[in-house]
Amino acid sequence: MPKEKKPGWKYFYSEYFKEEFAIHEASGWVYFEKGARYSPEEFILLEKSGKQMDIESHRLKTIIGGEIVGYEQKGTNSITADPNLGDKVPKAGKISIVDADGDYFIF
Repeated sequence: MPKEKKPGWKYFYSEYFKEEFAIHEASGWVYFEKGARYSPEEFILLEKSGKQMDIESHRLKTIIGGEIVGYEQKGTNSITADPNLGDKVPKAGKISIVDADGDYFIF
């Protein structure tokens, strides 16, 4: 039986992630069928980094939740969504995700 479509959401299927997702039209939040959620701010960071969300990072967000808090392009200074995080964001030249316990994962 198909899931009920809620008003104010647009529904899609991702061939890349092999799951359905919905975009909330008013807020811009994206919810995936298996549990990963992305805020508009996370998409802004991904766009600035020039990096697309890879499958491993997406699976991590599906399992632990978490939020993309920053990125660093190789050879540049770290850019973060929250300036209060400062040096807490790992400088790895990749996307940084923090979970609810404050643990960082780098991709």
